[in-house]
Amino acid sequence: MRILNGKRVLKAISIKLSVRDARILYRIQTMLHVGRIVAVGPQLAMYVVSDRVGMTKFLNRVNGEIRLKVPGLKEACTILNIEYKIANPKVPKGSAYLAGLLDTEGSVVINYPGNRIDMAFEFTQNEYTLALDLSEVIEGAKPVVRKFEKRNQTQDKVFYSIRHVYENVGNMQRIYNYFKKNRCYSDFKYYRVMKIKRFLELRPYKSYPKDSVEFKLYNEFLKDFYTHLNEGKPLPSYIVH
Repeated sequence: MRILNGKRVLKAISIKLSVRDARILYRIQTMLHVGRIVAVGPQLAMYVVSDRVGMTKFLNRVNGEIRLKVPGLKEACTILNIEYKIANPKVPKGSAYLAGLLDTEGSVVINYPGNRIDMAFEFTQNEYTLALDLSEVIEGAKPVVRKFEKRNQTQDKVFYSIRHVYENVGNMQRIYNYFKKNRCYSDFKYYRVMKIKRFLELRPYKSYPKDSVEFKLYNEFLKDFYTHLNEGKPLPSYIVH
């Protein structure tokens, strides 16, 4: 948004992601046939729609599906004379919305103490993130919801966040089954959720002796999980080098 002749106008709609996840932006561009993708430095890519026809097409496609970044959507709809549609904060069973949410906002990580793979979403607390309900999306897998207070000692500010975490061992197979039907387009995150099937086979080997073939298979899995499309990052201390 910008001010032009004393009036707020919509200059462009943009989505910025890591270049590692640029596939998501190309997916959007291919579906809508509007917009362009540009590099923003060495690590970021951005999808941009800047003409009125393209922005109208974009908004009509997402209107009624946006549950978090609502204020910007509402203002954009007003400027382009589009009737804003309210999205139900309770995401329906089997909805692909969760896959899209993982693409842009979620994480898939190894919980080593719990010997499982967790999927988590964390947001700044506001009326929309507090209302978001993911309890029925994956049948039989309900996330644990926690609220946090974080203090920035340097700036003396307090931040409040809310986290939805699928952290139960029994959830892993259900998460895998969901993403087999609802693919996400972050290659990094999709690789990780698809590794759940193999992890379920290997996780008993965590307790085997460190020099056993079984433990080495488990350790190599962890190493691959952390390094795939994530090269250069230091490995966690519990992975045997």
